[in-house]
Amino acid sequence: MAFRGREMMKKLAKKVGGESNLAPGVKERFWKPNVQDKRLFSYILDRHIKVKVTTHALRCIDKAGGIDEYMLKTPFHKMDTEMGLSWKTKIEKLYAELGQMEVVFISPEDESKFEQGFKDLKLAERVAP
Repeated sequence: MAFRGREMMKKLAKKVGGESNLAPGVKERFWKPNVQDKRLFSYILDRHIKVKVTTHALRCIDKAGGIDEYMLKTPFHKMDTEMGLSWKTKIEKLYAELGQMEVVFISPEDESKFEQGFKDLKLAERVAP
C-alpha cells in the first residue's frame, strides 16, 4: 500500500494471519491499517491541517487534548515522517512565542467601562446618519 508523503504515521505493514495446515482450503488473510483522511484544527497555528492518520492516532490525539498538545508531547524520535517533524517544529516555535507574550489582567470595573464605551459608540453611530 503506497502512502503519500503528507501522513503523520509511518508506513504500516499489512498484518497476516489465517495460515493453518489443518484447514487446507483456508488461505492467508490480510488486515490493512484503518487509515483516515482527516482535517484537524490547530489552535496554535489557527488553521486546519490535512493529514492521514490511523484511528489509533485519532484516539491518542483526543486523549492528549488536540493536535497541538499531541505534537508537543510526542518526542522527536517517535515522529516517523518529515511532515510530522515540520508541524512539530512549527508548533513548538509558535508555542514558545506565545509563552513570551505579556498577559494583562483587566479588572471587572475596567471591563464594564470598556463595554459602556462601546455601547456609547454604537449609539453615536446610529444617531449620526
